[in-house]
Amino acid sequence: VLVPGGQRRAVLQPLQSDTQYMVTVTPVYTDGQDGISVSTLGATLPLLSPGNLRVSEEWYNRFRVTWDPPQSPTEGYRIIYQPIYVSGPVLETTVGEDVNSMLLLNLLSGTEYSVQVTASYPTGQSEPQLVNAKT
Repeated sequence: VLVPGGQRRAVLQPLQSDTQYMVTVTPVYTDGQDGISVSTLGATLPLLSPGNLRVSEEWYNRFRVTWDPPQSPTEGYRIIYQPIYVSGPVLETTVGEDVNSMLLLNLLSGTEYSVQVTASYPTGQSEPQLVNAKT
């Protein structure tokens, strides 16, 4: 990135989340000579996860999963759920960025499920938030 002489900062993008980068600054003088370079390490933050994952409306074959959206805008959320102690399929659904609750239907009665919710971003997925719920 070439930065004008009077400017003292630059935004480096696009970068991967949760990644360490080496940043080197080298002055370039009007006569074309390079000055002494200075380097430092910097790191980007991880993608923000949904928060406060909770379960409600438990019934014989369903329950609701609700979460708080992260501070940064998302593209949506991915919900993955499966029975814990009995064999059953891994089920997955996605919802838009304006949704923060999902009623999971057609579940096995009297069964404990593992549920994870991740936030989707243009650059990838957040770490999952996990909760167990029982019908």
